[in-house]
Amino acid sequence: MTSATTLEVHTPISATPKFLRQWHYQMLSFDRNAGSIGRNAVFHAWISRDTPQRDLRSEYSWLDSPRVVLHWLDEDFFRDYGYYGTGIARGAFPYRSDWVIFTDADVLVSGELDSLISDLTQREAVGGVPAHLDCFGGDASAWPRLFDAADIADPVMDSAPSAPFWHQEVAAMPSYWNFGFVLGPRTQMKCLGSGLLSELEVVRSFWGSVFQCQQAVTLAIQRQRVPHIDLHVRYNFTNYSEFVHHCPEEWQEARVIHYLGRSEEFSKDKDFDSEESIAYLLGRKLDNPVNRRVQELLGELSGRRLRREHASLWSRFRATVSHRR
Repeated sequence: MTSATTLEVHTPISATPKFLRQWHYQMLSFDRNAGSIGRNAVFHAWISRDTPQRDLRSEYSWLDSPRVVLHWLDEDFFRDYGYYGTGIARGAFPYRSDWVIFTDADVLVSGELDSLISDLTQREAVGGVPAHLDCFGGDASAWPRLFDAADIADPVMDSAPSAPFWHQEVAAMPSYWNFGFVLGPRTQMKCLGSGLLSELEVVRSFWGSVFQCQQAVTLAIQRQRVPHIDLHVRYNFTNYSEFVHHCPEEWQEARVIHYLGRSEEFSKDKDFDSEESIAYLLGRKLDNPVNRRVQELLGELSGRRLRREHASLWSRFRATVSHRR
């Protein structure tokens, strides 16, 4: 990897204050914490059509940047595929950067990613963290049946769930990843992404799983024989406290925090609703160490977020005054 290596980050969201606030903090976390790869990243939002399309840039000054790209889903496409379609639609985009990341809105970068990019560059592979559990509940016949339905011969069953301490008996599974953080070089991600929609159709005809996007990724990797690597948990560390206890070394080296877990002390659904709820989150005592790390990250990023918003507003004001003159 060189200082000229480029990155684009693709995140599915809804055009609601909560999602936009989460996405803004995520962008700032790449800028601040990811290392050189994150400082000039281009951020793409894939926007669900659960709200009417509107001019978001006029509402949120921080969106007025050449590093921000907004993609509204086609209404018919969203009606057919729902939120699963929002995640899958990213796969058909003609990526322009050297590196591509698929991530969820509830993800923050907490440490440098340059070393991971360098490692995957040498291997020319895509990477993701295995899901906590096998989506088929340890049914040894399920993956072979899905691959038969997909007409994929000789699947590689070389992976295992990332939460073995939850004691699910799994003989073997393919690289079945949490879709919250998946990355790779442009060529490999194009290969992976180009088949996601057709693979989603296979999964939907097989069963109605809530994990159908993740399974579509698995099928695409296997069918296209995309070089792939299971990443350490540190690259998608969730806020389930059991992971801190069972994976202490990964916790110490956590580079990506995925705050998907909801609890009484922290809820991504409520705590990002407004600036007031963020302020309340930053001021209260949290027991879960991962939630505390999210709290610290948000606190560190809040000042940067306000400075950037004020700078954008000031720039607009100066441009308006100059035009009037």
